Amino acid sequence: EYVVEGSDEVMLLAGNSDILVLRNGGNEIYTYIYAMNGDMVKSAMLSHGDNTIDVSMLPNGIYLLRCGNKAIKFKI
Repeated sequence: EYVVEGSDEVMLLAGNSDILVLRNGGNEIYTYIYAMNGDMVKSAMLSHGDNTIDVSMLPNGIYLLRCGNKAIKFKI
């Protein structure tokens, strides 16, 4: 379990090469995924509760998941 730094509302619960599972304890919020070169590669709206994001089209690597002004790194 990875908590988005500084936030108790959005948590990355699980991830693999196909999906990310995130839990949003707050209001709807946009989340963005960035490659390490700074390119935004995916965005999604997270509703309250558990959400999944399909990342199967992304190549293996390290990415940054950003929600508001909080972010965490994750690996596919």
